[in-house]
Amino acid sequence: MKILYEATRVFSASLNASLHIPFHQLDPIHIALDKTILNLNTILAPTGCDMRQKYDKYWGNVDNINYLMYFGVILDPHYLLELVTWNFAAMYKCDPLKVV
Repeated sequence: MKILYEATRVFSASLNASLHIPFHQLDPIHIALDKTILNLNTILAPTGCDMRQKYDKYWGNVDNINYLMYFGVILDPHYLLELVTWNFAAMYKCDPLKVV
């Protein structure tokens, strides 16, 4: 829950919003949801599935994500295109060369 709380704070920030910051929240949420779905707890796993459906509605497909978020990361000299390629390949289980 802490990951979702932090992501909500970042996504709803209006005073010091930066274009690339929300992108860095996607991977930890993706991983946490995967772990929750695989949990043997009978309460957590179905809740994780429900949360994953809502996550996938906005972030589950590369084409659904706002392209400005990509450019914010790509134009940041600390990250560039390699971070976007690596994250998408890890999150969406695809070949990194096909992402670009």
